[in-house]
Formats: sequence, C-alpha cells, structure tokens
Amino acid sequence: CQIISIGNELLIGDTVNTNASWLGQVLTETGVEVTQVHTVMDDLATMKKVLKESLQAADLVITTGGLGPTHDDVTKKAVSELFDCDMVINEEVLTFIKKVFKKRNIPFSESNYYQAEVPDCAEVLFNTQGTAPGLWFERESARLAVLPGVPYEMKYLVNEKVLPKIRGING
Repeated sequence: CQIISIGNELLIGDTVNTNASWLGQVLTETGVEVTQVHTVMDDLATMKKVLKESLQAADLVITTGGLGPTHDDVTKKAVSELFDCDMVINEEVLTFIKKVFKKRNIPFSESNYYQAEVPDCAEVLFNTQGTAPGLWFERESARLAVLPGVPYEMKYLVNEKVLPKIRGING
C-alpha cells in the first residue's frame, strides 16, 4: 500500500500529518505492508503523476485530503481524469449535505453542491461524519481509496468502509 496525503497545509507546516501516521499503524496491524507515504500539494498535475506512479507500484493506494468545497480541492478531478470518468451528482450525498447544512442553520452554497459530485466509475463511500464522501476505485489489480482529510471523517471511513474491503480482498 502507498498513502498519499494531499494539501498545501501539510507541506508548509500549518497542519501535522496525523492521518498518514494513523493509517500506517492501522494498515500494518491489518497485515497490509505500507511501502511509501507521499505528501503532495493541491495541484492537479502533481496529484495525477503521484497517483499514477503509486497505482503502478502498489496493490492499494489511499489518499486523504482535497475533497472539500474550496477551489484548491481538486482530488476528485485528478482521479476522474486519471480513470477517465465523468463527474455526476450523487443525489443521496446531496440530500445528506443539505440536511447537515439545514440542521446547522448554515446557508447552502454552490460550492457545497459540488461536494456531492463524484466520478461515475467510483463506488461512493458514504460519509455520515461530514459532507465529503469517500470514493473506492478498482482497476485490474489496483485499488484506490479516496478519503477526506478531516481526521475523524477519514478514520470513520477507514474503519467502516475501507478495512472491510481490504479484509475481503485478503480473504
């Protein structure tokens, strides 16, 4: 497995990358060998290059970060281009996001609408802990889990969605 942590905040020292450390520990305990950890900036070309190389080198790649509603969150765009997928609105995710905003009495904006946009060739990993869904891709022998960077959201999706898939693959 290779782990890719995405975000300028990780590279400039604003945020400590606890996700990679936690993932390394949990994956090792599960019997998955982590061979490399990358930290990349919020840049489409860089993400696509590192994703492509990682998918060629490992059976499993897990990314964290870059799924938010801001202009620099381009992880979904990178994976959709890499896998040659179209982006579509997932109605279940959109309904959930709207309920979260209504419950918190926060106005729903167009940027939040796009958090429900997902590549049509991915399995959506529904995230009840936040507004960014995770994604699961399978191509030939490579598997890719695309997860939010918010630690408690990432941990929820790993425990509830990704680890069961890994255990299913490893028998």
